[in-house]
Amino acid sequence: MVTNTYDEGTPENPEQPENPDQPGNPTLPQTGQLWWPVPVLVAGGLLLIVIGVLRRRGNTHEK
Repeated sequence: MVTNTYDEGTPENPEQPENPDQPGNPTLPQTGQLWWPVPVLVAGGLLLIVIGVLRRRGNTHEK
């Protein structure tokens, strides 16, 4: 069974607060993202690129 719970006592125009909270310096939200994996992944990627370049140099096919 669903019952209608409309409240007729709600005001039409709510009052504005006197002093709204305004931050002094807006900052970005902190997400908790870790930065230590970034240099590790960059170093790993560069290592794989160097290995790929060195392997390609060794595989010269003469026609």
